[in-house]
Amino acid sequence: MKEKSWSVAKRMQRWFALVSAGLVLVVAGISALHLRDSLRRELAAFAEEELEEMAVHFSVSDGTTSDFERIAGELETRHAGAGLAWKVWRTGSGELWGEYGSPEMLALVSPPPQGRLGRLTELDGGFVWKTRELAPGVVVGVLIDPFVQVAFMRRYWVS
Repeated sequence: MKEKSWSVAKRMQRWFALVSAGLVLVVAGISALHLRDSLRRELAAFAEEELEEMAVHFSVSDGTTSDFERIAGELETRHAGAGLAWKVWRTGSGELWGEYGSPEMLALVSPPPQGRLGRLTELDGGFVWKTRELAPGVVVGVLIDPFVQVAFMRRYWVS
């Protein structure tokens, strides 16, 4: 039988390779966590921005459902490819007052529970949902498709 050679040089080489690989993985993992948090903050800021734009444009309109749909369409056009869906409810009755966006996205959300107004909610698939008061007695919610951010995160992991 042939004995294995346990030279100091080979041991140091293996040790160096393992430590180097470990450090690279730790740095990549920490970077991925920071990137994920940054992308979440970006989505939250985008949701807040869209809700604010909707409220400002709606406040100078006649306040009809057609105005809401027109404004939602303009916002979607302005942010082409962002994947936005909107729902509006009456706060007292919970009655759906208007909606705009793809039916698949709209099916992901229901009326906002009491006390959750203004809070960001992450839904299945990474979708982001945020609500706010649009007018007295009316709540609007925006749903954002995170496709661009998810694709960015996937490219990061591949690299």
